[in-house]
Amino acid sequence: MVYRSEVALRHVPKQVRGERKVDQILRSAEEVFAEVGYEHATTNEVARHAGVSIGSLYQFFASKDALLETMAQRYLDQTRKALAIVLDPSGSYKLRELLTELLQTLVKLQEQRPYFLQCLGQNRAYAVLQGSVTKLNQEVVGQVARLLLRTSGFRDTAEVNRQSAICVHTVGALLPLALSERGPGRRKMVAEIVTLLERYLSPDLNLKDSR
Repeated sequence: MVYRSEVALRHVPKQVRGERKVDQILRSAEEVFAEVGYEHATTNEVARHAGVSIGSLYQFFASKDALLETMAQRYLDQTRKALAIVLDPSGSYKLRELLTELLQTLVKLQEQRPYFLQCLGQNRAYAVLQGSVTKLNQEVVGQVARLLLRTSGFRDTAEVNRQSAICVHTVGALLPLALSERGPGRRKMVAEIVTLLERYLSPDLNLKDSR
């Protein structure tokens, strides 16, 4: 899949072979950044890991920052689309079902991109990531707030926005903890996070029983 809106790409591939090479380079960048840290990683190391020449890497990416920016934008675009389905404003929700589906969606995304969360955690101070991540968080907070405002228990917009922001940032903080577990342990961790958020919100919520 080609992401033609990615400004970080120096050259957008027009053939399948080029698309595959870009994907290969980005996957390798994720792994190298996660293994040695963004500060210590080099484009030469990424190219070696990807099995391409440094010239091939620079054909598509002007710098290490461009690699990270494109990698982040692809992941965040995937996250945005997946969450838009879960947080469909036309739906009606039970709170626990909504929270569970939200957490499970985020876990599945991370399972598909196992190195990105670690990369993001290591590099959250970098401006190349801050803008994209902040924008996505604001969008999700807005989506959650709109869902809560549709319920009879919520009338104070400022309070709803605050609660939505707390929920979104809590999920972001606890997601790595859930992902550190496997199998039943991961499912139990997700259930515990859902319970935490449900107990935080439930005194004010009256969501519909059907979805």
